[in-house]
Parts: sequence; structure tokens; C-alpha cells
Amino acid sequence: MPDTEQTQRAKDIYDAGQRLGIPIAEDHAELVAKSSDSLYDAIDTVRSLEYQDHEPCNVFHPVALIDGSGKGDDQ
Repeated sequence: MPDTEQTQRAKDIYDAGQRLGIPIAEDHAELVAKSSDSLYDAIDTVRSLEYQDHEPCNVFHPVALIDGSGKGDDQ
């Protein structure tokens, strides 16, 4: 049974790309949704670790999606 939450995220990514004029295939939108799920799972795991000598710090930064055009103006 497909993950409907992930399917909705993939649809949202695809729709956002269409609105912004960024051509993205539905398959690629699904891959982005799956990758972001894995990233957030990893972040949650690291944040849940208990540190003995020091407080945990937030070393994660937002991930920017780029269109892959190679124009050098992606942020």
C-alpha cells in the first residue's frame, strides 16, 4: 500500500515546480519526497542521541533544491 502522505508531498513538489515554471517529472518529485523523508529521519535520529559531555547543537542547514540548469544562479 503506497504511503499517501509521501504521495501528497510528491504531488505538492510537482505542483510547486509547475507553478514556478520548473519542469519536473512526477517520478523525480517522488524521489525528492522520498529523499526528504530519509533526511528528516536522520536528523531526528541524531537529535535524539544523548550526549554525555556537552549539549547537542544544531549542525543541520536547510537543503536548497536546484533546477540543475548549471547557470550558476541557483541558491
